[in-house]
Amino acid sequence: MINKERLKLTLERYKEEFSSRWNEEKYKWEAVWHFQKVWDIQAADFAEMFSSATEKAVPLLDSVNHFPRGMMIEYAKQNPDVVRNLFLHLYDETKEIGERVLQFQADAQKLCDQYSANLQHYQRLTAISVYLWLRYPEQYFIYKYSVCRTAAQELQSTFLPKRGEIVENIKGSFIFLDEVAKEIAADTELVFLFQKVR
Repeated sequence: MINKERLKLTLERYKEEFSSRWNEEKYKWEAVWHFQKVWDIQAADFAEMFSSATEKAVPLLDSVNHFPRGMMIEYAKQNPDVVRNLFLHLYDETKEIGERVLQFQADAQKLCDQYSANLQHYQRLTAISVYLWLRYPEQYFIYKYSVCRTAAQELQSTFLPKRGEIVENIKGSFIFLDEVAKEIAADTELVFLFQKVR
């Protein structure tokens, strides 16, 4: 599915720049660690728990014009049980990933229609992939269309994301990124560099 020789060259460049790249990326590991420590689907104050669990993931979830975390906090304040159920369903590994993602978006739209009709809910594929990754970091990856497309082109992948293809993009990107992750895990030098900074 990918050109492994091109990936090896990319990893060599990455290792040369590891220290500076790690400084830019370590917040993601801290975000996962914090989420795992704080997340409690049965929390009495679900909005507060969600806000706290995702506070270190703000750079991944909220930006100047995009507020999936902020909107989810507001919906959780308005209707915590519905939002809790959104995440129960999203994290239900007995169900197919595409169905869970589409259901999450549909349910977020219902909340938006009810509580913020003139706004967007921002629960797009990138935000949903972050929620999945925070909960199951060994199984899921953060999906960002532009990054995934560039990486897939660079590595001459047979998978190439297409705009608007939600289910195909999430499934295809996870297969693609899983293949990349296996190659990274086999790079003992890179694994050693990572273990030194953990």
